[in-house]
Amino acid sequence: MVANQPQSVEARLSRLETFFANAGETIAAQNNAINALTVNVNRNSQAIDALTVNVNRNSQAIDALTVQVNKNSQAIDALTTNVNRNSQSIDALTVYGNRNKKRVQMII
Repeated sequence: MVANQPQSVEARLSRLETFFANAGETIAAQNNAINALTVNVNRNSQAIDALTVNVNRNSQAIDALTVQVNKNSQAIDALTTNVNRNSQSIDALTVYGNRNKKRVQMII
Protein backbone atom coordinates (compact mmCIF):
# COMPACT_ATOMS: atom_id res chain seq x y z
CA MET A 1 0.00 0.00 0.00
CA VAL A 2 1.30 3.40 -0.97
CA ALA A 3 1.35 6.22 1.58
CA ASN A 4 -1.76 8.39 1.77
CA GLN A 5 -3.94 5.82 0.10
CA PRO A 6 -7.13 4.97 1.97
CA GLN A 7 -7.27 1.57 3.60
CA SER A 8 -9.58 -1.00 2.20
CA VAL A 9 -13.04 -1.39 3.68
CA GLU A 10 -12.05 -4.83 4.94
CA ALA A 11 -9.01 -3.45 6.75
CA ARG A 12 -11.04 -0.67 8.33
CA LEU A 13 -13.76 -3.14 9.37
CA SER A 14 -11.11 -5.39 10.86
CA ARG A 15 -9.69 -2.47 12.86
CA LEU A 16 -13.21 -1.56 14.07
CA GLU A 17 -13.89 -5.17 15.10
CA THR A 18 -10.63 -5.21 17.06
CA PHE A 19 -11.47 -1.86 18.66
CA PHE A 20 -14.95 -3.00 19.72
CA ALA A 21 -13.62 -6.33 20.99
CA ASN A 22 -11.02 -4.51 23.09
CA ALA A 23 -13.64 -2.02 24.31
CA GLY A 24 -15.96 -4.90 25.24
CA GLU A 25 -13.22 -6.64 27.19
CA THR A 26 -12.37 -3.40 28.99
CA ILE A 27 -16.03 -2.78 29.84
CA ALA A 28 -16.45 -6.34 31.11
CA ALA A 29 -13.34 -6.00 33.30
CA GLN A 30 -14.54 -2.66 34.65
CA ASN A 31 -18.00 -4.12 35.27
CA ASN A 32 -16.41 -6.96 37.28
CA ALA A 33 -14.37 -4.43 39.24
CA ILE A 34 -17.51 -2.35 39.90
CA ASN A 35 -19.35 -5.46 41.10
CA ALA A 36 -16.48 -6.34 43.47
CA LEU A 37 -16.43 -2.78 44.79
CA THR A 38 -20.20 -2.89 45.28
CA VAL A 39 -19.85 -6.07 47.34
CA ASN A 40 -17.17 -4.37 49.48
CA VAL A 41 -19.29 -1.24 49.94
CA ASN A 42 -22.27 -3.35 51.02
CA ARG A 43 -20.08 -5.34 53.44
CA ASN A 44 -18.66 -2.10 54.87
CA SER A 45 -22.15 -0.63 55.15
CA GLN A 46 -23.29 -3.66 57.16
CA ALA A 47 -20.22 -3.37 59.39
CA ILE A 48 -20.95 0.33 59.94
CA ASP A 49 -24.56 -0.50 60.83
CA ALA A 50 -23.36 -3.09 63.36
CA LEU A 51 -20.88 -0.60 64.83
CA THR A 52 -23.62 2.02 65.07
CA VAL A 53 -25.78 -0.43 67.04
CA ASN A 54 -22.83 -1.11 69.37
CA VAL A 55 -22.12 2.60 69.83
CA ASN A 56 -25.78 3.25 70.65
CA ARG A 57 -25.82 0.35 73.12
CA ASN A 58 -22.62 1.62 74.76
CA SER A 59 -24.05 5.14 74.89
CA GLN A 60 -27.13 3.86 76.72
CA ALA A 61 -24.95 1.89 79.13
CA ILE A 62 -22.84 5.00 79.79
CA ASP A 63 -26.00 7.02 80.43
CA ALA A 64 -27.21 4.39 82.91
CA LEU A 65 -23.80 4.36 84.63
CA THR A 66 -23.85 8.17 84.81
CA VAL A 67 -27.23 8.05 86.53
CA GLN A 68 -25.90 5.46 88.99
CA VAL A 69 -22.74 7.51 89.65
CA ASN A 70 -24.89 10.57 90.36
CA LYS A 71 -27.03 8.55 92.80
CA ASN A 72 -23.90 7.22 94.49
CA SER A 73 -22.46 10.73 94.67
CA GLN A 74 -25.62 11.96 96.38
CA ALA A 75 -25.49 9.04 98.83
CA ILE A 76 -21.82 9.81 99.57
CA ASP A 77 -22.72 13.46 100.16
CA ALA A 78 -25.46 12.39 102.58
CA LEU A 79 -23.06 10.05 104.39
CA THR A 80 -20.45 12.80 104.58
CA THR A 81 -23.04 15.11 106.12
CA ASN A 82 -23.94 12.42 108.68
CA VAL A 83 -20.27 11.78 109.49
CA ASN A 84 -19.67 15.51 109.98
CA ARG A 85 -22.75 15.76 112.20
CA ASN A 86 -21.59 12.74 114.25
CA SER A 87 -18.09 14.19 114.46
CA GLN A 88 -19.50 17.43 115.83
CA SER A 89 -21.56 15.45 118.35
CA ILE A 90 -18.47 13.51 119.40
CA ASP A 91 -16.54 16.76 119.78
CA ALA A 92 -19.32 18.22 121.92
CA LEU A 93 -19.45 15.06 124.04
CA THR A 94 -15.66 15.16 124.41
CA VAL A 95 -15.84 18.75 125.67
CA TYR A 96 -18.68 17.80 128.01
CA GLY A 97 -16.73 14.73 129.23
CA ASN A 98 -13.61 16.82 129.84
CA ARG A 99 -15.63 19.33 131.88
CA ASN A 100 -17.18 16.55 133.94
CA LYS A 101 -13.77 14.97 134.42
CA LYS A 102 -12.45 18.27 135.81
CA ARG A 103 -15.46 18.56 138.12
CA VAL A 104 -14.97 15.01 139.36
CA GLN A 105 -11.28 15.70 139.95
CA MET A 106 -12.18 18.84 141.88
CA ILE A 107 -14.58 16.82 144.05
CA ILE A 108 -12.09 14.09 144.76
